[in-house]
Amino acid sequence: MSYHDLFRGVMKLFNQYDADKHLRLMKSFTGSYLTEHQFTQFLGKSRSYQCLPARDKKHFPYMELTDNQINMVAKAYDNDDNFKREHEENGINL
Repeated sequence: MSYHDLFRGVMKLFNQYDADKHLRLMKSFTGSYLTEHQFTQFLGKSRSYQCLPARDKKHFPYMELTDNQINMVAKAYDNDDNFKREHEENGINL
């Protein structure tokens, strides 16, 4: 892949990005919640997905999150001011 191929690919990606659609999709999550149990189930299954053999992974949707990203989400659950759970609440606002 040459520099020009990379440049064309990046420009195509930027030109195809639809910010309005992205915002509409993000707004569709308003009012959607995960319980703490659902969230921890998601984290656990995401972590175990990384360890599955390739033949087993093909039976599940592709997991685009890496182990490192999953760890960052778990850490943010308790520590990040923009993401952390509230002590009185048992759900996560998506």
